[in-house]
Amino acid sequence: MARLPIPAGPDGLTPEWLTAALRESDTLRRGRVAEAEWEQVGESYGFTGLVARVHLVYDGARGERPRSLIAKLPMADTAKASGYRAVQERDWERRQRYYERAAREVRFYRQVGAAMAPTMYYADADDATRRVILLLEDVSEGKQGDVLLGCSVAEAGHVIDELSVFHAHWWEERASRCDFPRSPFHPRDRQERYAQRVEPFLARFGNDLPADLVPIISELRFRLAAVAEALYDGPETLIHADLHLDNMIFDPPRDPRPVIVLDWQTVSVGPPASDLIFFLSDSLAVEERRAAETALLERYLAQLGAHGVQDYSIEQLRTDCGRALLLLLAGSIGWVTTVTGDDLTARERALQEKAVSGGRLTAALLDYGALDLIG
Repeated sequence: MARLPIPAGPDGLTPEWLTAALRESDTLRRGRVAEAEWEQVGESYGFTGLVARVHLVYDGARGERPRSLIAKLPMADTAKASGYRAVQERDWERRQRYYERAAREVRFYRQVGAAMAPTMYYADADDATRRVILLLEDVSEGKQGDVLLGCSVAEAGHVIDELSVFHAHWWEERASRCDFPRSPFHPRDRQERYAQRVEPFLARFGNDLPADLVPIISELRFRLAAVAEALYDGPETLIHADLHLDNMIFDPPRDPRPVIVLDWQTVSVGPPASDLIFFLSDSLAVEERRAAETALLERYLAQLGAHGVQDYSIEQLRTDCGRALLLLLAGSIGWVTTVTGDDLTARERALQEKAVSGGRLTAALLDYGALDLIG
């Protein structure tokens, strides 16, 4: 059977193409898609590429089939491009790396999947055309998470429950056998890249930074490699690696899952604490995190234990969380010094302001004794 060509954009999502795709994945066994109308979604969240909700009408179909679905076309061009896409247009290597991440998400849905991920109806990536498409379960009627607003402790608990089951399934030996990358940077390369960005970052944002954060930023340029090596010497599992609220839908109607996690382009093998503390430090208000954090960490470990992981203490988890926060700091500095100025959408600008002066990351770094962990 000839390979189904991947549409360049949503106008290629014709009834004929969708019929062929849904038949190939055995989602549509009888009948055909008679009508398909799409609308762009998620524009305000600055997604790179295009995400569309497609409404479907069938002719002759029987049984369960989606009345709507989400079509994700990460390489498609849009009228309102994100800052990342603007940078990619000027740098072919960056665009190629983004294609590789988009293709990785296809592999995730085909090879792995997760209970907390949307159902996949069809997914493909074509290296020759550098096009990618995913047809996914439509959960857009749920509550969209929002990094700028944060979430409740109860919602954070639901995320912890789902995350711990996923991590436990891929703990250590299984992660070592799966076909997903580890950190893209050698620790020394990571440190060199970070050191090059520190002075430009401090020159631009230094006056807006909490005073306690500046010595951590400065000292880390000499010790980031050691911090990364220590963190990656600990337990590993399959991680989402971009676990923030914009990638979450809470309480989708007619669905028993309390939260669904989107955007698996960065899935990789890495330290479980990276997912955990990135989410907690970024999603909860400082005082809420401080009040609930111990209980949430213990809840995570209890769920790991219930699924067979017995060798991870809360002391080691806390140390790993502190080291992961330092890598998060380094990554945040790299992010805000890469995409700047006119490239930024309004939301990206707000996210940068939050990262620089929002206080949550700084508070978490101080709470975990970042300077002592740097050594």
